[in-house]
Amino acid sequence: MINYENKSHICFYSAFFYPHVGGLENYVLQLSLKLIEHGYTVSVVTNNTNKVADTECYMGINIYRIPSWELKFGNSGVLPFPRINRDFFRLSAILKEQKFDFIITNTRFFLINHFGLYFIHRKVKSIIHLEHGSGYIKLNNPILDFFSIKYDKILVSLLKRKIKIFCGVSNASNLFLASFGIDPSVIIPSAIVFNKPIHSVDYKQIHQIPDNAILITFVGRIITEKGIEYLVEAFSNISKNMNDAYLFVAGNGVLLEELTSLYRHPKIIFLGHLNENEINSLLQISDIFVNPSFAQEGGQRSLLEAAINKCAIISTNVGNVSEVIEHKKSGLIIGKKSSKDITEAIIFLMEHPELIKDFAEKSYQQVNNNFNWDVTLTNFNKMLVKSQIVN
Repeated sequence: MINYENKSHICFYSAFFYPHVGGLENYVLQLSLKLIEHGYTVSVVTNNTNKVADTECYMGINIYRIPSWELKFGNSGVLPFPRINRDFFRLSAILKEQKFDFIITNTRFFLINHFGLYFIHRKVKSIIHLEHGSGYIKLNNPILDFFSIKYDKILVSLLKRKIKIFCGVSNASNLFLASFGIDPSVIIPSAIVFNKPIHSVDYKQIHQIPDNAILITFVGRIITEKGIEYLVEAFSNISKNMNDAYLFVAGNGVLLEELTSLYRHPKIIFLGHLNENEINSLLQISDIFVNPSFAQEGGQRSLLEAAINKCAIISTNVGNVSEVIEHKKSGLIIGKKSSKDITEAIIFLMEHPELIKDFAEKSYQQVNNNFNWDVTLTNFNKMLVKSQIVN
């Protein structure tokens, strides 16, 4: 039986990590910090796409950054690939000397996982895969989508050759794993604890917003798959007839400059990238959180942050949404790629302000009870135990 006093050494393979920010990065970071608190030693192997130091100790986490290059997909983000050069072999040699008790790969389509399993850690027995997606990546092009699915299936088959323990970060992720004939062990959900913002930012004062205004907020990457264009379009139409609503858009991405230029609206406020403290400050004063994503999400931390800060949630049914809210009982679930659905949902809540508070309280209780570190670490420990038995 594994216990926290054993001080096992865990190595996460994560395509992106600090100084990158995003859902995957935050999941691995927060989980790593909690594991360190409980006596584990933690390392992270990631892609060096920012041209920063290839080795670093950050908040007690040993980081190894493999030299990499990026393939860009228009407004949909990037896919990093390890660059095979002298630095790659030098770092590989360093990693081979490390005594890792467990290797945990993340998200099946990132090649860094496969380089680690096939070229660096060939003899490691305790290997686990954590899946953060819930479907095939769509590139909005039939030909590209065809090859993307083929690519996905090949990489999953390669993982199955090396790994016997698979887990998802949500029920949707586990269902996706099951479509490959995989029997997922447990769900390792993202966890969140409410932290009152330190030196909180008063966005109402900064942007001179009336106290009685309804604040609608989006937090996430500003890319096509996050559905931000549908939200901004919907709000620009709503605001013509409603004087007491404002939209805050927090996040960075390839569409930010275009949307900022296209929607020069006094009640649509683009904030760019915010740190965790700033996000909590924003969500604490927000009434409604809108998640219009149509990406193949696994678990969404921004959704948990909105719930724990007591925002009423409007969301498409992606990732862990159905585990956080129930339609018309603790939130509103809308159709994907639909400005009309977003418009109707926002208007409905604004016409029934009592539901804003009711939905917010119910989603808060759901997240507080089920997305906490006791649940996550208990499931994580079960996964480690099973990996040693099976392997």
